[in-house]
Amino acid sequence: MAKFIDIVFEKSNEHDPGSTAIVFPSQRAISYFKKRCAKENKAMLLPELLTMERLAERISCLEEEDDLFMASIVHNRFGKELNREFASFLLIFPQIISDFNDIDMYLKDAALLRNIREISKIGKMDAESIEERYFDLMEKMVEIYNFLNEELEKRQSGYRGRVYRRASEKAKEYDEFENVIFAGFNIFTPSEARIIDFLAERKKAKLLFNIPKILFESGHESSEHIREYVNRWKNESERFDCSENERIAIYGYSLSSEQPNALSKEIEGSSAAIVLCDESLMLPAVNCIPEKVKEINVTMGYPLSMMPHFFLLRRIFETHKTADGKFFGKREIVNLIESMRENSIGGKGSFEILKNLNEINDPFVDIEKMISKVDEEEKTLIELALNWYDERNELIMPEKVLKKIRTFFEIAGKSEDRGRTEEGQRGNYIKSSAATIITEINKVITLMSEGLIKTGNNRLEVETILFSLLSGKRVPFSGDPMVDFQVMGMLETRCLQFDKTVIMSVNEGVMPKGKNYASFIPYDVRRETGLPGYEQNDKLFSYYFYTLLLNSKESIVTYSHSQSDSTDEKSRFVEQMLWERRKGGVFEDKKIEIHSPEYRVSSPSSMEKIEKSDNVMNLLNKVTFSASSISKFINCPVDFYFQNLLKIPDVNDEDDLGADVIGTAAHRALNEFYFLKMNEKIISREMSINSDRIKQSISNSFKEKGFSNISKGKPYLMAEATARMTERFLSSDIKRMEECGRLIVGLEKTLFADFPFEGRKIALKGTIDRIEHDSESKEIRIMDYKSGSAKDDDVRIKDRQNLIIVQEWLEAENDSWSKVFQLLFYGYLIRHGADKDGKKVGEADGKRIRLGIYPLRNPKRDLMLFTTPDRGEREVFDYDTAADERFGAILCEIIGLMFDNSKPFKKKNSEKLYCKW
Repeated sequence: MAKFIDIVFEKSNEHDPGSTAIVFPSQRAISYFKKRCAKENKAMLLPELLTMERLAERISCLEEEDDLFMASIVHNRFGKELNREFASFLLIFPQIISDFNDIDMYLKDAALLRNIREISKIGKMDAESIEERYFDLMEKMVEIYNFLNEELEKRQSGYRGRVYRRASEKAKEYDEFENVIFAGFNIFTPSEARIIDFLAERKKAKLLFNIPKILFESGHESSEHIREYVNRWKNESERFDCSENERIAIYGYSLSSEQPNALSKEIEGSSAAIVLCDESLMLPAVNCIPEKVKEINVTMGYPLSMMPHFFLLRRIFETHKTADGKFFGKREIVNLIESMRENSIGGKGSFEILKNLNEINDPFVDIEKMISKVDEEEKTLIELALNWYDERNELIMPEKVLKKIRTFFEIAGKSEDRGRTEEGQRGNYIKSSAATIITEINKVITLMSEGLIKTGNNRLEVETILFSLLSGKRVPFSGDPMVDFQVMGMLETRCLQFDKTVIMSVNEGVMPKGKNYASFIPYDVRRETGLPGYEQNDKLFSYYFYTLLLNSKESIVTYSHSQSDSTDEKSRFVEQMLWERRKGGVFEDKKIEIHSPEYRVSSPSSMEKIEKSDNVMNLLNKVTFSASSISKFINCPVDFYFQNLLKIPDVNDEDDLGADVIGTAAHRALNEFYFLKMNEKIISREMSINSDRIKQSISNSFKEKGFSNISKGKPYLMAEATARMTERFLSSDIKRMEECGRLIVGLEKTLFADFPFEGRKIALKGTIDRIEHDSESKEIRIMDYKSGSAKDDDVRIKDRQNLIIVQEWLEAENDSWSKVFQLLFYGYLIRHGADKDGKKVGEADGKRIRLGIYPLRNPKRDLMLFTTPDRGEREVFDYDTAADERFGAILCEIIGLMFDNSKPFKKKNSEKLYCKW
């Protein structure tokens, strides 16, 4: 059966090409018509080939105006009255123009916009702020419409609807062609229909409709408009049935991204068309095309908002959200540099920047220091992206900001050209997205220089303007539009036929689009005044879908049906096909195959359990155990395996000040304060708390942890809070030490010990925050600072006989045993350990050893390790020989569990004990 393009070619030969124009619904159809003409292999004069938009421009003598220019002149006139900045107005202007297009293309009076506020009052709608702004806009819509048309008249230009309205008014005198053939249309707006009416009156119009006979004669919704036009222009219209379908296959997938898998099953040769209802599947679909297909052509443009350069531009603006002059947020800088590398922008210098950034934890970065050692190109790029501030740290003029961004992407585009690799076997190259960004920036700069766009020194406004313009742009693919394998959108298929067609994402809400029709004009007003709504879209896409389906020899349809998303369901078009196959209708006699792909699911490798192999045991033998590592083993063996055996550190997020940073800073400040008073009595009148010295000590500690700039933000707040906590503790602690008369004999004392286990020695290590000696009571106190919350239960021994019941600790769903274990561990080190020089804590010989913590947040208390016997009285716990023997047995039991190679490191299933693995 002849294809529709062949029919149009034959019909065009019935007329003199010099006086004939053929109007197609798309530029793609024109390309295919030219290809058909080329098959004649002879010199021939072609008729004029136009799209409907181009015909309207020729009849009206108006050119379509740029949207940004129109938005700027309207905002200059109405911005103050609407109380909107230009950036805010630019977000709603496309919808204003869309409504104006509908009003003009459907030949309606703009006065219908006047009474929308009154309609809302009749409906007793509560007018809140957002609604008030909407109604304020609608009250001005007629004025905006009239003003814009007056200004465009001066320029002999117009938005699309204005061009069509003017064309419908002037079509009566249009005499450029003797014959105008309208080929492959399904629906005409009233303005288009009026143009055809005037041409038909003078016998100049001919309409060729592509509609399968079964759709037309069954009264199917897809043919509703064509039936109307055939009756309206009986003598000027012809319809052709080009259907040749022999097979329909339907594939349902659980996930949308799985749909391209159908290509590997269905694509056998190099002639086919992939039609994407959801164009976000373009890259997955292209990547799933079998390698045997050597040449493809992608007819649709790819959304700029999904391309690397767009994300790079976002990264640039994100860095300025945390900027303070030359200081920028580290996380945002890392993201920017990584995005530059992904775009092949810059060289080794960007790698060096990342390397340096990863070595510090400071959340803020001095940009001048960061770029001081990189080459000129990287330095230039970084300065263009970040140096937007004057000597007062205020944003420079927006026009200058845009020029810097433009220059950045001019360099980026050249870098892209250098880094681009050829893929000749695929026949596709992406045109530079940098060029699209530069073009739009130039438009904004031009209108700014002409005074049509006025903005304050506001980064957010510049950002909003730029992304409003870019978000809807598409970057075209270059290729041969005539190759046999095409990837296209649904609108590109008009007038075209393929032997095999794969239609993807035939889901409700995508095909058809559903009841969404963006407009400032309420649905009821649209319906009553004859403006288009979602119903018309449904009929339009019904025609596209079913005509394409029936005109292809083989049609493959895919959809997704995720059970986790109730909105992800097959289109009613698919449901209609399946119903009619069973119950009678258009698809009653069609061969429809239903495919439900089978999946083989294999369990991913789990972190739930790690066997103790020989390698693991070798690592275990090399570990020096601390109280915290042993507690980690009890609370989460898998965490112990990764951190203590594999040495994978549990670091804080790069800008997250964890408890370890705060605790370390407080410990350092306290140690420096008491260092000169070791082995001396504390007398309060001789001890002055120097706030500046404490803050300096804390600052130095923060810097050692990588937070070099604590002058602002979270680091500043946490450093201040740490300093105040430390000062409050010292104020109370000085009085306590004066009253009790104890001496501080050790600070940050690190002790080592060997624990005998099954004929070998297990290395132990611990650092004791503070050791105190009372010469009168002959008491040694082992005290641990705690910067977090602390309570009695942290130092309570519930069973004096056993101290800790290991099995209960293993089964516990919280970490309440760890502090008791840590203090007992320190007691063991005092009795058996020595420092790195082999010296024992001499003061401990023959002394009573008591263990406790100093809660820095509650400085008036000291929490001593205690027991609660059956009679319920609280008794301070002494670490004596009996306790030492019992704790030795506890250590032996725990270490025995660690070294038992028949028991794997197994994750503890407790919601209260966090384990990131």
